[in-house]
Amino acid sequence: MTLAILALPLFSVVTFADEIAWDGIVSLDTVEVIPGEHFGVKVRLSNSDLAISGLEIPLKYSSPFLTLDSVSFTGSFKPDNFSGLVYHDPEKRTVKITYIPDEFANPLPAITAPSGIIGELFFTLSPEATSQVISVDSINHDTLIGAGIHWWIRVQFSDNDGMDTYLPLFVPGGIIVRDPTAVGDEDANSLLPSEFDLAQNYPNPFNPSTVIKFSLPRGSHVKLEVFNVLGQRVDILINQWRDAGVHQAVFDANRQPSGIYFYRLTSDVGSQTQKMVLLK
Repeated sequence: MTLAILALPLFSVVTFADEIAWDGIVSLDTVEVIPGEHFGVKVRLSNSDLAISGLEIPLKYSSPFLTLDSVSFTGSFKPDNFSGLVYHDPEKRTVKITYIPDEFANPLPAITAPSGIIGELFFTLSPEATSQVISVDSINHDTLIGAGIHWWIRVQFSDNDGMDTYLPLFVPGGIIVRDPTAVGDEDANSLLPSEFDLAQNYPNPFNPSTVIKFSLPRGSHVKLEVFNVLGQRVDILINQWRDAGVHQAVFDANRQPSGIYFYRLTSDVGSQTQKMVLLK
């Protein structure tokens, strides 16, 4: 049994909520930055068919080279009758984004947008940072507080009945740290990839995370999915527009068993599949 507060640990009325696996997708962008840069990472929702009356997005960023400066709701789908709350713990490098309605009524106010931006995290990358990939991932923590009663910290949503907890798919983001280079506009244009390509992940074999790199000769909507050997999809790493260029995504297989996995990239340009091995 999961202890929830109006289906999320956000509100003041304690209920016992049903947990519902949901096809909505919460994803974080993967961005390329150079040391010393100030930049944003958007948190997005897609594939939503829910009348949302509350949400909670707890996140962790894994590098001491990152400083979280602020969280913005500018450009988000948060309506005026909802508050966007932020709790940031810089020592633990965690941040939690919450939406709650300003007034409680029956039924609760609801957000019906099928997709959009939940918020944007603004970071500063230390000038001392070296080339690497920094993960920004969700927190999924279960605390047993009584006989069969659990208190969860995780990505979760509530509908406007306030009686159920909806668990979306989650796609972590990545910050690709690149060495600064003095490249002119003409040189930069010449560096655009000429072919659609899905590279072999690195490292491979891996435990528990690996980087997947791909190239786009022109901008396209891309979907990067991971499947097990039974053909079951276990993760969606990217499902959004990407500009022409070289991109990367991080696959965190911390919750997956050892074995062979396949990752498939589908775009307007074409589709490719590669194999990778998880060894724990």
